Amino acid sequence: MSHYPSPTAAWRVVGLLSLLYCLSFVDRMILSLLVSPIKAELALSDTQIGILFGLSFATLYTLAGLPLARIADGGDRRRLIVLGVVVWSASTVLSGFAQDYGLLLTGRAGVAIGEAVLTPTAISLIADLFPKDRRAGPTSVYSAVGTVSGLAAFFIGGAVFDLAVLLSPELGGFEPWRLTLILVGAPGLLLAVVFLLMVREPVRQQATAKADTREVLVHIAGHWRVYGPVFLGIGLTATVGYAVLGWTPRLLGQRFGLATADAGYLFGAVGVFGGLVGTLALPWLAAKLDRTGRGDGLPLVGMGFVLAGLPALLVAFTTASLALFTAMIAIGLIALLGVTLIPSLMVQQISPGRQRAQIMAVYLLVANLLGLGAGPTLTGLLADHVFKTGGVGPAILLIAAVMMPLAAILLWTARAGYVRMRGTSADGQ
Repeated sequence: MSHYPSPTAAWRVVGLLSLLYCLSFVDRMILSLLVSPIKAELALSDTQIGILFGLSFATLYTLAGLPLARIADGGDRRRLIVLGVVVWSASTVLSGFAQDYGLLLTGRAGVAIGEAVLTPTAISLIADLFPKDRRAGPTSVYSAVGTVSGLAAFFIGGAVFDLAVLLSPELGGFEPWRLTLILVGAPGLLLAVVFLLMVREPVRQQATAKADTREVLVHIAGHWRVYGPVFLGIGLTATVGYAVLGWTPRLLGQRFGLATADAGYLFGAVGVFGGLVGTLALPWLAAKLDRTGRGDGLPLVGMGFVLAGLPALLVAFTTASLALFTAMIAIGLIALLGVTLIPSLMVQQISPGRQRAQIMAVYLLVANLLGLGAGPTLTGLLADHVFKTGGVGPAILLIAAVMMPLAAILLWTARAGYVRMRGTSADGQ
């Protein structure tokens, strides 16, 4: 017999998880807004910044993700989340005191390891809070909040940076970028305590024994024609997405002359709009298609989003008009952020209940190595060594032109297998 908490209690947990996801993205993305002042003080190259924001973070995030997800599939998920929040929040605060590149890398390592806990564990929790036919809503809310928060980080960061500029003289000239990191990291420590006090571990609905890693890998290998194209395809769009997120604030300063805070306000506002539209529209359109009897709405709509987003990005990163850039980057972000919802929804629909967190961790391994790892780092390398005086705009263009058509093809190939797996899902709840 299934034992679910009351809808009010379940949604309260989703609200807290979403708030944590918001904070995690603010702490993760804030560094890209602070590129210019960090480069100026520590004398770093674009390549070093790309590694700091991308490759180093992604490597540790993915290495930590699988063992932590295995703990989540069998242990106390509430306490694991609290530990992760404390680690990433404290690491963000300590990054504000870094005196060289190595110490800044160390701080980012702590952020990566702490944040690796959250999403696989949250997806597992949500699946045990709601019956199967009611999971799409809370999952969409959680994912949408996180996606939007990734862009809101720039708006929030702009406001915090302005505050830091005002406070800096009162603190003996403490650099505003350092104070910004301290101010955005501190709230997570308080929210960790709130989560610990307010959330109870839900009853696992399908199995109490966690799946071992071999069992998870056997399941994925047995259905590689679905998991492989979807995980790789969304990972390729993440490469483009993190290149855009990581470098657009700097491009706004280089090409259009916007100050650090102003770039954050503009990109943050556009990104919040794009994230909301993309993550709410994609599941709605997919469900509408599925009601016609197709069954492949999710990968089909995802493919359409990718194909619509590419020309918008090509225009955005070639125009000299700030107004046209703003309109086109909004369309591009609707596409890039909307498709990030696909793996979460897919895993809940077709994956065994006791394997969900680990399967999500496998997806995050692929997506973050390609997205966070390759996106910002490859952009910095291309900007430094290929395009040079052309800046980061041409580098992002090249990445988008290669990755997005490949992603659309991969999503197309997953359609038939996805339909079959939906019809034979072992989780009947």
